[in-house]
Amino acid sequence: MRAKKMTDQYLTSQLADLLGFEYFEQEAPPHNFVIKREDGSSDWFTPCSEYNHVKELENKALEADQIGYLANLTYATGHSYHEGLTYDTAESMLRATPRQRAEAVYMTLKEALGHE
Repeated sequence: MRAKKMTDQYLTSQLADLLGFEYFEQEAPPHNFVIKREDGSSDWFTPCSEYNHVKELENKALEADQIGYLANLTYATGHSYHEGLTYDTAESMLRATPRQRAEAVYMTLKEALGHE
């Protein structure tokens, strides 16, 4: 399934799976996910709407494949993979929403980890 067609909840669950996070969904709205980290701590996990949550994931995507992440962020912001870096694409990437960044992270990690 393509990232753009996923619901926020499904994209979040797929990101957690790719990263090996143990997670569970709250029963009450807003249905955020809680993740348990390796050190035993837990945290809310809403990368599709919170910049601070998606930043942690962006760092993992950049560690896995810098060029791939930039290409996927270009695509997630509505530009062509082959368009090249223009002022318009750079501005779109800088203004990318948490959802667009989460989509780019998902595509990058999926490719880097061989889950295609």
